[in-house]
Amino acid sequence: MNKPEHILPIGTVVLTETGEVPLMIISRASLYDDNGEIGYFDYAAVPYPEGMGNDNEYLFFNHEDIADVIYFGYINSHEQIFAEQYDELVKESGYKKLTLDPSQIK
Repeated sequence: MNKPEHILPIGTVVLTETGEVPLMIISRASLYDDNGEIGYFDYAAVPYPEGMGNDNEYLFFNHEDIADVIYFGYINSHEQIFAEQYDELVKESGYKKLTLDPSQIK
């Protein structure tokens, strides 16, 4: 298992615990409307290498759902600071961290 401590950068390709399809991270701390309850997931992603399909839907999951990192996205000093501050930033946002039913994780 190859899972780092901090939030992963945009462009990172991962496998989730229950997934067989690689996912490329395209957003972090993404807000999601769960039947009227607004909260966030650590990541929004698209299947790799296909990218976004005709349905224009993202796949949402959290850091703890990651089984393996296949490829790390670009990291510079701004990314390092963001990653170090991520937990505090989402805590201060006031939004609840959402979780998916394991059967929904790709």
